[in-house]
Amino acid sequence: MLNKYLDKLGFPTSLYKMHDVLGLEDWAFDMLPKPVKGVVFLYPITEKQEAARAEEAKKVAGDGQTVADSLWYTKQSVPNACGTVALTHIAANLARENGGEIELKDGSWFSKFLADTKTKSADERAELMDVGETADVLEEAHQTSA
Repeated sequence: MLNKYLDKLGFPTSLYKMHDVLGLEDWAFDMLPKPVKGVVFLYPITEKQEAARAEEAKKVAGDGQTVADSLWYTKQSVPNACGTVALTHIAANLARENGGEIELKDGSWFSKFLADTKTKSADERAELMDVGETADVLEEAHQTSA
């Protein structure tokens, strides 16, 4: 399902594919085709984790944070969109447009979105994922893949 979704958005799934990881032990990662270009780790949020996240956010707000210019990052503003955000992070950071090694499909959602958000902040990118044509394309890709 994720490969179909990524392909629809312009990631070259003929060259790179998503695979399930059966555990967090070395043997599980050893079973994956190499090279591994990204890992999506999805898990339920707990109250304890939310408290730690809020504390970390407070610390960053007070002390600031240094993020490499080469890192493409967005926040998640749409509920239950963690998978889409994770996949977008992987595609964006591997994209040739951002200094990576993967050529996204010309004219694809990924290539257009990265071009449109190259100079935007993480908050602005999050807003753009939730409006207009972008939201429509993501919803359509989700529906056809599900």
